Amino acid sequence: MVFELTDSLTDRIIFAMEDQNENLALDASNLSFVSAESADEENIYTLPFWGGENGYRLLEDFTSGLKNEKVYSSLRKILTEGRGVFRNFKNELKKYPEIEHGFYIYKENAMKVIVMDWYNALRESWGLEKLDYDIEEYQDLVLEDFIFDEYNYTRDNNCIAEIVGAEAERLGEELPVEFSLQAKDLWLSQFADISGDSVNGFVCRTLSEEFAGCILFSLCPSPSTASAKLTGLVVAENYRGLGIAKELVEKCISSLRAKGISWLLIAANFIPLILEPLFDRLGFKKMGNVYAADLTKL
Repeated sequence: MVFELTDSLTDRIIFAMEDQNENLALDASNLSFVSAESADEENIYTLPFWGGENGYRLLEDFTSGLKNEKVYSSLRKILTEGRGVFRNFKNELKKYPEIEHGFYIYKENAMKVIVMDWYNALRESWGLEKLDYDIEEYQDLVLEDFIFDEYNYTRDNNCIAEIVGAEAERLGEELPVEFSLQAKDLWLSQFADISGDSVNGFVCRTLSEEFAGCILFSLCPSPSTASAKLTGLVVAENYRGLGIAKELVEKCISSLRAKGISWLLIAANFIPLILEPLFDRLGFKKMGNVYAADLTKL
């Protein structure tokens, strides 16, 4: 019996799939759920199976895609502990609200794909064409939880100093004591001059006004007036892996294009290893000691 898969029905099917106490099926005659074992098979369609192993695999897949090293490490540890994995995983995510939000979007999208594939298999059995479907990237949806504004020194100076200082301390803790202080000073020097009319940029905040990251850039002096240099890019540790750095860089590029700037330059030692793939994807090329992007060709 043919039935229409609406958004509401999809949500109900997902909810029923997660019921670990009973194996349920959909009664297409009235779109209700019945026991898969006792129902009349003519109008009954057994739901896609979703058990503990499927849930665990979803946790693994989500964790493997995280770019936030701190959250990745803590979640990987939980996944290897054996008992109480699901409860402990969710409790750990509560410490990072935006990543937690991303997880539930990721989970919902993954289960929607399973339901759509199941429904398309039914449509084939009915002699109907498969339906196309498009699932939005969860990172793009997570970014809706953030506000991006143009950089303002008076408003943003203290917040940037705090986030940069925290990153310098974290860097110092990870390096040998013999040169940790020098490494911290080198990191801080990138943000030494964030005042003045020549400094532009964008900042990122959560909807609750918590500072999440920033990007700063300056126009190069004459005769290189068609060029600009990136002078600072940092994302708070708890908000990494959500696409904030990419969004900040893209806003920077759009702003420079609007100003008629053709080239964006970045000192090669400024880019941490974890961000090199991002700049490669965005079209930057390493030229000697700098990364450069021809904005007219991006």
